Amino acid sequence: MIYVLYVGTECSFDEFKETIQKNWLNSGDLLRESDQELAISCDSFTIKAKKGGQEIVFAKEDYCLELNYQCWFDVYHAHSNWLNDLMRFVGKLLRNLEGDAVLLSNGDKPILMRKENKVIVADEKINHTKKFPFHELGLSYQAGKLEFD
Repeated sequence: MIYVLYVGTECSFDEFKETIQKNWLNSGDLLRESDQELAISCDSFTIKAKKGGQEIVFAKEDYCLELNYQCWFDVYHAHSNWLNDLMRFVGKLLRNLEGDAVLLSNGDKPILMRKENKVIVADEKINHTKKFPFHELGLSYQAGKLEFD
């Protein structure tokens, strides 16, 4: 399963990459770094961050948010805490970056939105069995239906 975080912030891509690296959960392996991309792997997932591209253009239109960077998380289901680690990392990023954001489950289902500094999370269950561990974000949030207009 993949998760995609789109972020809209006024910082440069170099500053965005630096924020990712400063807030990394544990020691990770730097896989790739360029002017357009950053890829790091850890026990729970691999993150690929990039700026620009068609996906961001579509996300801006679909979710009516100002977005300019994308973080693609390829999770390792064999690691028992991958979802908690993902939520903790996303929370760290959002605490350290200003602007709009949307987190998609499976790359297409929005589960978290930040707009005008207000965080709203979908109160749905994962595979209809358990709730997402949004408490791991370390942010104040409101549970409810995500509305994009």
